[in-house]
Amino acid sequence: MKILKSFLYALQGLKYCIITQRNFRFHIVAAVSVLIASLFYNFSKAEMMWLWFAILFVLICEMINTAIESAIDMHGGEYNINAKISKDVAAGAVMLSAIMAFVIAITLFWDIDVIVSVIYFFVERPYMWIILAIYVAVAVCFVTGLIFKKHNR
Repeated sequence: MKILKSFLYALQGLKYCIITQRNFRFHIVAAVSVLIASLFYNFSKAEMMWLWFAILFVLICEMINTAIESAIDMHGGEYNINAKISKDVAAGAVMLSAIMAFVIAITLFWDIDVIVSVIYFFVERPYMWIILAIYVAVAVCFVTGLIFKKHNR
């Protein structure tokens, strides 16, 4: 039973980040977009492993950043230089993980032939522009938290 409770607590933490953290939601949308784009590529298992590593590492860093900020805010109130340093360092870790993910993505996705074939894929299927527009609209609503407004702090 204790292990089940542990999983439930972990899922509550994940849910909290999804509902309350705009940057976490942005990274989820970026991850989904990258995974959809990867369908146009013939990545090896090792390349997919790097892609998943980059995605999950950014999300993990965002969650740790949220935990640090929440713990510091619990004792907040007045300005404290150590609190500022802790928050800035945690945010810096997220930024570096995102830069790493971007470099991995550029390394994996920069193939002109595939990029051109994706462009032709959309040109030859005009209905895909509608699907893309719907995806973008849903993504914007998700990232901005419109669907979570009643839950936000």
